[in-house]
Amino acid sequence: MKEFNDALSKTSNRSPGPDKITKRMITSLSDANLYKVLGLFNDLWYSTSVPVDWRLAKIIPILKPGKKPEDVSSYRPIALTSVLCKLFERIILARLLKFYMHNKFFPPFQAGFLPYKGCDSLSSVLLNKILTARARRNLVYDISFDIQAAYANVWHDGLLFKLLQTGIRGRIALWFYHFLRDRKAFVSWRGTSSGITGVSHREVSYPHHVFRVYA
Repeated sequence: MKEFNDALSKTSNRSPGPDKITKRMITSLSDANLYKVLGLFNDLWYSTSVPVDWRLAKIIPILKPGKKPEDVSSYRPIALTSVLCKLFERIILARLLKFYMHNKFFPPFQAGFLPYKGCDSLSSVLLNKILTARARRNLVYDISFDIQAAYANVWHDGLLFKLLQTGIRGRIALWFYHFLRDRKAFVSWRGTSSGITGVSHREVSYPHHVFRVYA
């Protein structure tokens, strides 16, 4: 139950997915009912299955600041998915991160979404390098890359292959396989919804830990 409670405390209370289940609904459940949800999660874990509703996203177009509303490219698509799925994801990702940290998978200077190593850690390192070089009258060279649509260009089979390469086996590997397959979405705009259609790999969001394995 500790894993469940830790994941629930870190799950944001944002708009619900197509199933309309919010975090507040879950936190309002009695202990007995929370154990029933945990029992459901355990059943899904042992069967390595992902419910159809968890693979369905509700797309909300959000107008970018300063952009023309009549231009389709002026909107940023926000995908709303099941809060229960996000909760389950957090439990799995916590185990995944623990495995990678134990096996020292990440390079020492990699930061961002790691325990005690946020992006500000690298900023501090860079600032220290600059100040040290300035004091010694040396030069500092910095090269920055911004990969356009990085998340949108993740190759599913390549991601699964890299997970296997890093030692991920069994149920967790199978769960990711089913999680990435047969995903669907619909667009909701001002109270009107489109039909449900399949989505390509470019329209699937990835947890940060999994994306770092791919990158």
